[in-house]
Amino acid sequence: ALAGAVLVAAPLSGLATVRFSSTSASLCIRMQASLLVLVVGLSSPLFAQKEAGYGRSYVIEADAAWISPGEVVAPAFLSIQDGIVERVSRQQPRGGGPTLLGLGGGGAKVLKVQGTLAPGLVDAWSGLTPSAIGSSRNQPIWAVVSDGLPLDIEGSAPSLSANVLAARTAGVAAVFLGNPASQLRRGSGTPALFSSRHLPRPEGFVALEFALGSARDMGVSGFLQGDELAEVFQEAVDWRDSLDEHAEKVEKYEKDLKAYQKKLDEFVKEQKKASEDAAGAAQSGESGGGPKEEGEKAAAMPKRPKRPKAPASRTARDQILEAINGDSQVRVYADTVADIRAALALGTKHHLDLVVVGAFEADIVAEELAEAGIPIVLSVFEWGVGDRSLIERWNRLQSAKVEVALSSGGVPNGHAGLLLRAGELIAAGADVDEVWAALTTVPARLLGLSKRAGRLVDGATASVILFEGSSPFDASATFRSHIPK
Repeated sequence: ALAGAVLVAAPLSGLATVRFSSTSASLCIRMQASLLVLVVGLSSPLFAQKEAGYGRSYVIEADAAWISPGEVVAPAFLSIQDGIVERVSRQQPRGGGPTLLGLGGGGAKVLKVQGTLAPGLVDAWSGLTPSAIGSSRNQPIWAVVSDGLPLDIEGSAPSLSANVLAARTAGVAAVFLGNPASQLRRGSGTPALFSSRHLPRPEGFVALEFALGSARDMGVSGFLQGDELAEVFQEAVDWRDSLDEHAEKVEKYEKDLKAYQKKLDEFVKEQKKASEDAAGAAQSGESGGGPKEEGEKAAAMPKRPKRPKAPASRTARDQILEAINGDSQVRVYADTVADIRAALALGTKHHLDLVVVGAFEADIVAEELAEAGIPIVLSVFEWGVGDRSLIERWNRLQSAKVEVALSSGGVPNGHAGLLLRAGELIAAGADVDEVWAALTTVPARLLGLSKRAGRLVDGATASVILFEGSSPFDASATFRSHIPK
C-alpha cells in the first residue's frame, strides 16, 4: 500500500516541503493527508527537515508564467531563495535536474507543476487589521498602525495569523493595513508583506489616512467635511509659517541679547567707577561730587530681552507636515463628487502624494482625476446597478486613463472574492490585462511595493499563484496559491 502511495504521490513530492494551498478546503485536506502518509513512510532526511521560517532554496517549473500584465514566458522556471524570487527564466537552472522523487539533482529542488504561475494579488484596501487597533474606542488621531502590529513570533496573534493565512490562500501577497476608525482623522496606515508565521511585515509607503465618510445621500454635509479637512492642513501650514516667524524672532533676540550684554558691561563699568569715585571723595573729605541736579535719576540697569516662545509641537500636526513635505502618502476615503473634489483641491494645493479610496462617484470627475494624476482604489464588492454598476464606472475611468486599483474594500475575509468579482468584470467586457494590472502592478506601485510585489521579478515575494486555464479569472479551472518556505 505504501509503495502504491509513493508511486501516486511521486510527481507531487515537492509539496511535502513546498506547500500549495488550494482554494478548495476538501482538496487541501485530502492532499495534506496523503502527503502525511508519504512523509511518515519515508526515512529520507530530505523529508525530516524542520520547516521553520523562510529558509529554502528551490525551483518551480511550470508551463508558463505571467511576469506582469501582458508579459508571459513559457516554459517558466521560478527560482526561489528564502521566500524571495531569485530568478525567472525559460531554462532550467543548472544542477536542478530531477531525481527519482522529483527533487533537484545536486542543486536546488525542482517542483514540476501544471499550469501558469503569476504574482500574488496586492490588496490596497484590506480588512486585515490588528484587533488591538480595530477594537480601540480611544484611538488617537495620530495612531500609527505599524506600532500596533504583533511581534513576529509563534502564537503572538492567532486570530490575525488565521486571517492572513486565509488571505494568502486566496492568492493575496501584500495588503494595506489601515485604521478602521470612523472619525475624520484615522492616523497612519502601512502596506505589509507576510512572514512565514502569517503575520504582517510593514514595507512600502506609510500613508496618512483621512475619512470624509459622506454617504451619497448626505448632500451638503460633504462640503462641510471637505472644508474641515482643508482646515486641518491649513492649520499645519500656518504653524509651520509661525516657525519661520519664530526663527526670525530668535535671530532678533540673539542680536538684542548681544546689545544687552554690551549695555550691561557698560552699566557695570559705570557703577564700578561711580563707587570708586564716591570712595575717593569720602577719603578726601569731599562731598562726593555734591547733590544731584533736580530731576536727575540714577542710571537704570538694562533689561534683559525675553527669548521668544517656540510654537508647541504636536504629533498629529507633524504627520501632516511630513505629508506636505512628501515624506508620506495621503489616503482620503471619499465617495461623493463633492468630497472627491475636496480631496483633489487639497492634493493640488499642497502637492500631496494623494490616493482617493472608495471613490464611488469618481467616474463623474474622471477627467479631473486623470488631469491631476490622482489614482483611486475601488472595492470589487461595491458593484452598483445600471449606470452606476462597477463595469460602467470602470469603463469610464479606463477611457479617461485614470489609474485604478481593485481591492476587497475592507470587507472582512473579502480576499476570497477578489478574483471572482474581478472575473465578473472581465465577463462583462473589461480587458484582462487592465483588470490584472488593477490587482497587481497598480496597487503595488501605490503602496511603494513595485520591487517586492505585483510582478514576478528578482527580489519579489515568492507568494505566488498557480492557475490552469486561460487566466486566473477562469472559475472553472484549478487555482492554487503558493506560500513559500
